[in-house]
Amino acid sequence: SIRILKGEGGPKDFMEVLEVLAGWMIFFGRKAKSVDEGIIKARKAIESGAALEKMREIIKWQKGDLRVLDNPGKFLPKSKFSANIKAAKAGYIKKLDARTLGYAGIALGAGRTKAEDTVDFGAGIILKKKTGDKVKVGEIIATLYACSPSKINEGRKIFMTGLEISKAKVKKLIIIKEIIK
Repeated sequence: SIRILKGEGGPKDFMEVLEVLAGWMIFFGRKAKSVDEGIIKARKAIESGAALEKMREIIKWQKGDLRVLDNPGKFLPKSKFSANIKAAKAGYIKKLDARTLGYAGIALGAGRTKAEDTVDFGAGIILKKKTGDKVKVGEIIATLYACSPSKINEGRKIFMTGLEISKAKVKKLIIIKEIIK
């Protein structure tokens, strides 16, 4: 998120969602006459540095550490163990089931099943590929992070049940199907 506010961009699909949401928020806040105008204003706020400056103000108001804007990785917890999920065969990512990946995250320690469970803020999954992406044998699809090898192994087992690779080309998912007004 900080990279985006700095104008460094981000994944195309994420940027699409971000721009549309920002456009609607600016429109609903009566700062634009249309959603399209709101999207343009959001882009300009990022390009000019105004969005980053607003984030700086918000961090100050909340008595946060402004150094996070210069070195976000320094402030994030780090997991002791990581493992890559690699493509076992060449083809296209047909399925990355969100629910299953959520359960894999819980197994890694990034979520909880009961309110009293603790969350490991360094645990989680970084997806390198998305549904519809072409992969070669051995190409990294995701990286898992956890505090122990046993959690990595459990997370991997669950993750693999939510992954499917097809030889046939797979249509990429539509990110925004419909906007309900």
